[in-house]
Amino acid sequence: DIAERLVRDFDGLFQQIRRLARSAGKPGEARGERELLSAIERLASRGAALTRRVRALAPSSVDRSTHRPCDLLRLVRTAAADFLRASGPELSLRVEVEAEGRLVISCDPSEVRQAIWQVLQNAQDAKPDGEIRIRTGVLEVGEEAASAAPGRRPGRYAVVEITDSGPGMTPEERARALEPFFSTKGSRASGLGLTLAYGTVRAHGGFLELESERGAGTTVRLAFPLVSQEEVEAAPEPVPVDPRARWRGRETVLIVDDDEVSREEAMRLLESYGYHVELASTPREALQRLRHRPRVDLVLLDMVLPGWNGPDVLKRILRHWPGQRTVMVSPYPLQEHEEHALQIGAVGIYRKPFRDPDLPRAVREALDGPPPAPA
Repeated sequence: DIAERLVRDFDGLFQQIRRLARSAGKPGEARGERELLSAIERLASRGAALTRRVRALAPSSVDRSTHRPCDLLRLVRTAAADFLRASGPELSLRVEVEAEGRLVISCDPSEVRQAIWQVLQNAQDAKPDGEIRIRTGVLEVGEEAASAAPGRRPGRYAVVEITDSGPGMTPEERARALEPFFSTKGSRASGLGLTLAYGTVRAHGGFLELESERGAGTTVRLAFPLVSQEEVEAAPEPVPVDPRARWRGRETVLIVDDDEVSREEAMRLLESYGYHVELASTPREALQRLRHRPRVDLVLLDMVLPGWNGPDVLKRILRHWPGQRTVMVSPYPLQEHEEHALQIGAVGIYRKPFRDPDLPRAVREALDGPPPAPA
């Protein structure tokens, strides 16, 4: 049951990614393509952050190594824009800013955006064609108020309030709203949204408040401790990271391409990232190298070779070396060939030309991803 609900959560996430991807390909969308692709990337990062956020439900697992000063207003606007774009025109979303200047908190920005998204998703599920209002501001918590609420500390908090126009909750439902897998929406909801948002807020030293009455909608309040200007100035500068580092490797890559210039270009590029590269100009030569070399971690196979087509060569490779990771390479779209190759067992498609860092990234992702399924 737990696995099914988690799968449902991920399925909803990927449906939104696909919707954005389709929008990026529509005629007349060229001007906004960069914004759409940026939104797709942020959505994909939410999937990677989901397991971290489940672990955040346990206080002992909190990892603050990724926390840095962030403007909560910017995170709210980004999350709201992405959510509105992914949800479609039927949703009404209004953002009201009650605080002047920046609301600086110490956080992992991807986790905070994810928490806001989860609460927005919960609000939309309550009434898909309703209105959602987001308000931001500052909340002062005094000693008396803090002592009356376990786990709350005195101080100033940056607050995000998300209010929906849905049916609201009974007192009994409200008391259980933060329990994992509890939902008032039946099988169409996972019951994890508010639980994960609560875990994220708690991991950031904040708190979550819930106000709801049957017939009067629901308001969820996320409160994060504000960071003073002195704390911002004292924060260590981020350590510069080589953007190429994440795509480096020491594995062996076999490039099969009849174009000598392309082969050499790809070899120089991958070797600059640390990979060991073997070259073959024909399928026959590629098969010989696979037979005589103890290990080839990845094959980059040209889709069109003189006298051969890529899928046929791929079949031969997988027949003799089941599980061999192979990425098909083509200078132009060949939809039928590409779909056929993926069905046979290719782990990816790369579109020429060979560019930095596109090729090393594709190689690294293919090596780190799942192997081809057995035929």
